[in-house]
Amino acid sequence: PGGRMKAHPVCDEAGGREARVVPLPLDRIDVLSPVRTYMAKDLKPLDARAKAMRQVGEVQRRFKGAVPLLDAEDDLRVDSAVFRKLTRRQEALEDMLKEHKLAKCQDLDDRLAQLARKASLAQRAKAARKAVKAAGALVLKDDLKGRRRLLKKMGYVDGDGVVQLKGHVACEISTSDEIVTTELIFSGALKGLSVDQMVSLLTCLIWTERGSGSSRVREDLQGPLRSLQDIARRIGKTAQDCGLELDVEEYVDSFRPSLMDIAHAWCRGAKFAELMKMIPDVFEGSLVRAMRRLEELTRQMAAAAKLIGDDDLETKLIEGSDRLKRDIVFAASLYL
Repeated sequence: PGGRMKAHPVCDEAGGREARVVPLPLDRIDVLSPVRTYMAKDLKPLDARAKAMRQVGEVQRRFKGAVPLLDAEDDLRVDSAVFRKLTRRQEALEDMLKEHKLAKCQDLDDRLAQLARKASLAQRAKAARKAVKAAGALVLKDDLKGRRRLLKKMGYVDGDGVVQLKGHVACEISTSDEIVTTELIFSGALKGLSVDQMVSLLTCLIWTERGSGSSRVREDLQGPLRSLQDIARRIGKTAQDCGLELDVEEYVDSFRPSLMDIAHAWCRGAKFAELMKMIPDVFEGSLVRAMRRLEELTRQMAAAAKLIGDDDLETKLIEGSDRLKRDIVFAASLYL
């Protein structure tokens, strides 16, 4: 530990070998042998090293170069079934390694170095994925804080996080944007609308397919549509003020009026085939799913209206659900 011992070479002219006295760490010893030779305690003198060299040569001569290895069971008297099982497994693995096609490969060291590099890169990739996940969790944490600020600012929870009436109403909604739907109820934008107009307006909350349907809106539905868009724009700006990343106009445009005329015609008793002629670029299945979601939304909003004691709105929404729920759209099976 204090310093390296100086190597003193001793040449064996007959065998062409050279003896040196050098420090040797234990982790550099691969195997042990039961064969022992008695050497001088001090190997620094030349004659002591020469004698040790002759002894090593004599051992190799007697065993013809195949010096026996130390056996734990025979030499150390180790008697353990577990040890024997592990030893047999080790021997089997060593035989497999010897028979492996890479055992005689000339560039084995290079290949092992490449494998080690691959393992290192895999470990670095794992650490990088973990860091990305942690960063994503941080982003989600900031997003969650922004959403909580939005709920407080809009009166869904109070300063202590206790759910208010608006919050309870929003809990009744799961088919559409909860905040926009709740604000639509509390803003009074639905008052004065007929059942058909109300159901038509609600299609904007459930239709999300781009580039499908018609952008034309009946004249009597343009006013309710502007009210919905104003509500969405106000919510979007408030969300931005609360630190949420949101494109306000893109958010407003996500409430598409493509099915307003379709729902209005359906509530007036139009046949499904007539609806498909009005929107030929929409698949039948997409329209059926939309109408079913619309009916589910009217039921959820009816429950919300009942919660706040608005009997007139509840009655209209229930009637709207009844008008929607008919014909092939709500058939239990198409195999009739």
